[in-house]
Amino acid sequence: MTTQVEERAQPPIKWPHPTRIGTLTLAMWVAGLLVALLIPAAIVPPTQNTATPGAAWSAFAVTVLGAGLMIAATIWSWRKTKDAGVLILGFVPGTTVIVGGILLATVKVLGLTL
Repeated sequence: MTTQVEERAQPPIKWPHPTRIGTLTLAMWVAGLLVALLIPAAIVPPTQNTATPGAAWSAFAVTVLGAGLMIAATIWSWRKTKDAGVLILGFVPGTTVIVGGILLATVKVLGLTL
């Protein structure tokens, strides 16, 4: 006896699984974000209204370093996937962190309040 097997109208769904490179670049991006935000906050605390130019430049340099790590992880991920969405999702926060660092360094050096 043979059993009749019905053909499915829709093929089975194959869920995407993250790759090792994708997970590594995401971890690099998050590490860059943490470096760009937490270490400068330790150098010049957010509650402090003024800062010396040296401290403000040091905090800004660390911010640029962390944002550079974010952007490098974005470029590496894009080279592997060739997906423009990866560029947008990586570059926009990276450049926003740099612009925010410029604004905060200026505010802290000039002693302005937000």
